[in-house]
Parts: sequence; C-alpha cells; structure tokens
Amino acid sequence: MNSTPPNSMTGSGAPSSAEIQLTAADWIARRNGGELSALDEAQFRAWLAADAAHAKAFGDLEEIWTMLNEPRRRGGAQVVWTDLNRRILQRRMKAGAWSTLGLAAAAALLITFFPLAGPKAPSVPPLPSIAVHPNVRLLPDGSKVELNFGAEIEINYSAEKRGVRLVQGEALFVVTRDPTRPFVVSARGIEVRAVGTAFVVRDESQQVNVLVTEGQVAVAQSQDSSVAEAGSAAKFEPVFIAVGKQVSVPVVAVVPASLEVKLVSTAELAAMLAWRGKRIEFKETPLTEAVELFNRQNRVQLTVADRTLGRRLISGIFWVDDPEGFVRLVETGFNVKSERSGDVIRLSNE
Repeated sequence: MNSTPPNSMTGSGAPSSAEIQLTAADWIARRNGGELSALDEAQFRAWLAADAAHAKAFGDLEEIWTMLNEPRRRGGAQVVWTDLNRRILQRRMKAGAWSTLGLAAAAALLITFFPLAGPKAPSVPPLPSIAVHPNVRLLPDGSKVELNFGAEIEINYSAEKRGVRLVQGEALFVVTRDPTRPFVVSARGIEVRAVGTAFVVRDESQQVNVLVTEGQVAVAQSQDSSVAEAGSAAKFEPVFIAVGKQVSVPVVAVVPASLEVKLVSTAELAAMLAWRGKRIEFKETPLTEAVELFNRQNRVQLTVADRTLGRRLISGIFWVDDPEGFVRLVETGFNVKSERSGDVIRLSNE
C-alpha cells in the first residue's frame, strides 16, 4: 500500500479543512486496520506534528472511531469505515455550516449508526438515557479518574497500596499524593506506579500506552500473580516516565529489554487528550429532554415548536458546549428547520 495518504497535500497551496479531514480519516482507517509499517508510522507522526489543525482533525475523528467499539468487536470495522468515509463525502451541510468537518461531521454520522428514530409505540415506553462523558469518578483517597468512552476499571485498595485495574479502554488518573501508600494501575500484566501525579493508561489490546501529564511514574512488569494475565507483556526493565513523555509496552511474548520512552509534542498531546472534552450521550432520548439539558449548560437557548417534533427520539454523542452544532445535526437528521433570534434558536418541522 502507498505510504502517502490519498488526501495529503501535493500542490503548493495549503490544504483545505476538508482535505485535512479526509487525510486524518485515512490515517485512522489504516492505523486501526494494522497497515502501518515503521516508515508509515514515522510519516504519520510527522504529519500530525506539522500543523495543529492536523492533530485536531485526527483527535476528533479518532474519538468517533473509539465510539464504534461494537462494530470492531463484531469484525465489521471495515464495513463501518467504508460507510463512514462515503457519508463524509456525501453529507455536506448547506451554507458552509461545516467550515471544518471535524467532530461535527463524524457526530452527524453517528445519527446514522444510532438512528434518530421517530415516535414509537412499544408495549412498555422506553426509559430515556442521558450520560455525560468523560465519566469522572472520585476514588476513596480523593484521587480522580476520567474514563474515556467504554473504559472500565476495578478498585482494589489495601493498607499497603491503592490499586486500580484497567479492565479495558483508556483512563486519566489524577492521583492524590500519599508517599506512604503508592498508587498502582495495572493493565495486562504491567504496573504503573505513582505517588502523586497525573497520567493516562490506554489498553489497545496489542499494547499498553502510558502518557504522563504531570510528575513522574514508574512502569514495570507486575509482580502480583493475580494481576498477570495470559498473553500479557513479557519481562522488561522498569522505566521511569516524566511529564510530557510516553511509553508503549507491547503485549506479546517477547518485548525489547529496554522500552523506548518518547517525548510528546504539544500537538500530539492535544490529540491524545481530545477525548476529555465534555460530551453528552443520548440513548433514545426525546428531543425535548435533550434540548432541556443543552439549555441548562449554555447561554444560547433552544426551543421546540411542536409536541410531535419534541417526542422524536435521538441517540448519539454531542459536545455539551456546542448547541449550534447540535442544531445543525438535528436539522440534517430530522429534516427540520431552525430560526435564530438573538440567543434563542427555534426548531420546527419543515
């Protein structure tokens, strides 16, 4: 496969936002398809660091790709991605509403994957579900965990240490300082040990990534037989990771005796932490309830013109501080129109 993404810049002018978006989409598809060689990976890192717009576009679409965990588990990632790529090209909003395709474009497609259903008439009315992401949990010692979409943890505190196992996904840990009782996160047979710091652990099945955003952590093979898993990382020399750096531990039978610690650029860091932006997840939620939640969070207020439209059910994930983006997506998904007067946007059937 050609190592240059099909939508990368080839002329003398600057790439448009659409070209950047499609290049980011190609990188995500290839990285998740396991197609990258060492040279490809180097080219990807160079592209990511070349412009903050590249990192933002990649971070936005990577978050949506992460949300599509279920199609990946069923082995349908390529089918979903083909459809996603096709729809990105087909569904352009009128009047330049997508000045950048970014997360708004991908979120619009979530409405297709999680359909905006019309009124239902089941024997038992469905219970609306609203969740806020990232899921933030306060631990018994005052430490905080931010869970990315789909992440799971298990808490195992004792008198000797504060233990947390990352079952799956990605989480940011902000650790309350306690020199007498270390904070230890385990994942696939490795341990990340801290006293008081902030760091991200991401389980990618084939490897575990550790990124430090504050202080320093130690990464080592787990000495606890109850933590070690079949197929977990083989033994390696412990490494210390300082702020602004990361390390990846392969989950294979053989790993390098000395792991490579990498410096993370500002653009890369922004892309890696893009998932921390506050989002709302709706699952078959009536439009009126979704609107009420947005209205509690923002100066711009939304209104729904009639009850029939308000009863329509919406599913998807949206930025909580972007009511205008939410309106644009609802316009597309519901075929409704909006009218704005000052800080009030009115939604009605066309």
